[in-house]
Amino acid sequence: MNAEAEILAQLEAIRKSGLYRTMSTVSSPQGPEFVLDGRSVVNFSGNDSLGLANHPRVRAAAHRAIDEYGAGSGASRLTSGNLAVTRDLEDALAQFLGSERTLLFSSGFQANSGVIPALAGPRTLILSDQRNHASLIDGIRLSRARRIIYPHNDVQALGDLLDDVPRTTPVMVVTESLFSMDGDRAPLNRIAELKRERPFLLYVDEAHAMGVLGPGGRGLAADCGLPADVLIGTLGKAFGASGAFIAASSEVIDLLVNRARSFIYSTAPMPAAAGAALAALELIREGDGLRTQLKRNSDSLRERLAPILGAP
Repeated sequence: MNAEAEILAQLEAIRKSGLYRTMSTVSSPQGPEFVLDGRSVVNFSGNDSLGLANHPRVRAAAHRAIDEYGAGSGASRLTSGNLAVTRDLEDALAQFLGSERTLLFSSGFQANSGVIPALAGPRTLILSDQRNHASLIDGIRLSRARRIIYPHNDVQALGDLLDDVPRTTPVMVVTESLFSMDGDRAPLNRIAELKRERPFLLYVDEAHAMGVLGPGGRGLAADCGLPADVLIGTLGKAFGASGAFIAASSEVIDLLVNRARSFIYSTAPMPAAAGAALAALELIREGDGLRTQLKRNSDSLRERLAPILGAP
């Protein structure tokens, strides 16, 4: 079978499985309603949980960044330098989270697929929650580390696995804080307790919690006072912009600058994205009212759906 025939066979198999994907066209800003394929629809699919993607202050900040720095960033940050707006965003995020430093990536997928391989190698054992996001799964695969998938949120099973690992083996535990598909939360306090018995590097993906949950919107790790060794947050969900960041110690960030291939060999994020995220961070700092409204809306939707879905 030639290459074209193989591609056609794969597409046909995808269609038969009911998993064939196509893209619809959006012709309006993000919001509770938007125009999809020419029709106005209610938006239940977006991640713009605080409604900042079309906020006037966020839009104005993106325009200012374009006026000052242009549309593109030019090259990798190690090649043509670090834009001041990118540096300012990283400094502001570090201050917001109480972290030594942060490092900006163009997307969460790019961050996870580059950071995990930079921190883990063939000698490392990675213990990964069963329902972790695809970007975490791919980052783990790229690391070439030995990996074991533990049952979803099963701290007892995780502890049993840790008990069987020699103390000389470097271990990384990888989990989301708020799981993207089910909406449940990782038992971060109990996972942190395991570190007292058997040290490991804790990698927490806060993509869906950052800006929305925890004190001041700083995520679930902050909510339980958990010092995650490496924390990833996204700027494309509650922040309403695009990109992602890693928060960690200065030593970890220095290592990523030198070892994370998705950082080293990628064009830096656009200035407009960094400017927009800076403005969104200000709104998130002021955003207790936004978070309260989001919770009120979520609670109301669950109450109204329960009788329809037959939920208790």
